[in-house]
Amino acid sequence: EIVQAMHVNGMPGMLAAECGSRTVWLLIHEGQITDVESTDLEWEPAFYDFLTWRRGIFRFEPVRAGRDRRVDKSTFTLLVEGMRLSDERDTQTRVRPDQAKR
Repeated sequence: EIVQAMHVNGMPGMLAAECGSRTVWLLIHEGQITDVESTDLEWEPAFYDFLTWRRGIFRFEPVRAGRDRRVDKSTFTLLVEGMRLSDERDTQTRVRPDQAKR
């Protein structure tokens, strides 16, 4: 939801998010994610993992984008793909009634 809000409002800056030992930094320019860094993953898996976090510590700093755009997808595309991956993961972990042990 926080990424959607920044996207819709066109907020520039850096969002730092921590969850346990993991940290992700999102650099945003005019509402578009231009770079993602993580303590342990490449940018794309780090972003999709971040979308699954249910809690964390978040800090936003309004800064101008000062480096080249590394993320080649729109924020909207990233969010839609994140939802698709989440739905796929949920479907795989759900047990159908006819598969449940009796």
